[in-house]
Amino acid sequence: EKALNLLAAYDKNGTLSARYNISYVVTSGLHKLYWSPGKTIKPYSWAWPFMDIIAYEKSKTGFSNIDRTKGHRFKAQVDWIYPLHMRPFGPVWVPAPRDPWKMMGVTYKNGMKEFLCREPAWDHMHETNRKSVERTCKDLHNDYRFVYREPKSDGGLIETLKLGDETLYSVEYDEPFYQDVNPYKWKMVF
Repeated sequence: EKALNLLAAYDKNGTLSARYNISYVVTSGLHKLYWSPGKTIKPYSWAWPFMDIIAYEKSKTGFSNIDRTKGHRFKAQVDWIYPLHMRPFGPVWVPAPRDPWKMMGVTYKNGMKEFLCREPAWDHMHETNRKSVERTCKDLHNDYRFVYREPKSDGGLIETLKLGDETLYSVEYDEPFYQDVNPYKWKMVF
């Protein structure tokens, strides 16, 4: 809650936008960070790209998210979240769960278990429903950034973001590596 209050204060005094080109909004109990220069998603007040921020409550066994919409209620073990890792969002690095794949598994437990290059029925860029269309992921690698993950010999993994054959960055993470994760198709392990 302290972090959300800090985000709100930095957004209100203009620091987020002036320093990082990022803005913050709370809508229907959901917290979002978005790219300030991005195209506004009508009729909403935020822009693309954006990310949702999920608040948690700690219990004796782990964490459960505070979901006022009750659409994505889940529980998570402490070691799925901590220690937090820093991941890029525009020009800044933001804290993210230690094991993002397990977190996605519990977040989307009632939804998709296999992620393909498919335009989903929900269009996050425009926040509307649409017809789902599948694409060949490899054919899109020159137009979209893809994350490549490979195990390190001493544990953990190396995550590399590429656009086509150009490496944009590589980061080492102390988190589990899953075999069914590749840049063009991956499956949830749950």
